[in-house]
Amino acid sequence: MAAAGRSEEPKKYFLYIDILGFSSLVMAGRVRDLYRRLDSLNAHNHPSFSTIVFSDTIVIYNKDDLDWDEDDKTALVSRLCEFAADLFYRLISQDIHFRAYICCGEFLHSKMQHIEAFYGRALVQSYHREREIQCTGLFIENDLVPYIGVFESDKYDEHSHYVHLIEYL
Repeated sequence: MAAAGRSEEPKKYFLYIDILGFSSLVMAGRVRDLYRRLDSLNAHNHPSFSTIVFSDTIVIYNKDDLDWDEDDKTALVSRLCEFAADLFYRLISQDIHFRAYICCGEFLHSKMQHIEAFYGRALVQSYHREREIQCTGLFIENDLVPYIGVFESDKYDEHSHYVHLIEYL
C-alpha cells in the first residue's frame, strides 16, 4: 500500500540510451549531425511512444498507462529493441556507439508551466545499470527477455541479457 499523500508513478517500458564519447563529439564539432540523426529516429513517428533527448542521453518510453497483456508487452519491448536497432544503423557509419538498457518501472514525464519534469525509479535504475555495463550495444533486464520478439539475446550477467541488433551476427 502506498504511503499516505504519496501516489505511485505509472509503470513504463523504458529504453535508456547513453551516447558514448559525447564530449569528443562536441570537441570535434560533430554534435549537430548527431542531433539531426536523433531527430529523424523512427521512434518519433510512433504514436504510442515519447522521446526525451538531453545532452548524450536519450529516453524512449510508452505513453499509455494500461494493463498490458503478454502480446502487448511483446509489442512494446520488441518496438523498443527496434528503436535501438534504428539508432545503431544511423550511427554506425559515423563510428558513434552507444550503450542502452531496457527495463520496466515507475516513470513520470510532465510538462509544467516553464519546464518539463521527468523522474522515476525506471530512470534511476537504468542510469545506474547502464553505468555498470562495460560494453556497447543494447541490454535488457532479465524479466523482459521473453518479450523481445524476433531479436536474439545472450545472458550478460545475473541482471541482464545482451540483445543482438544485427540480424546476422
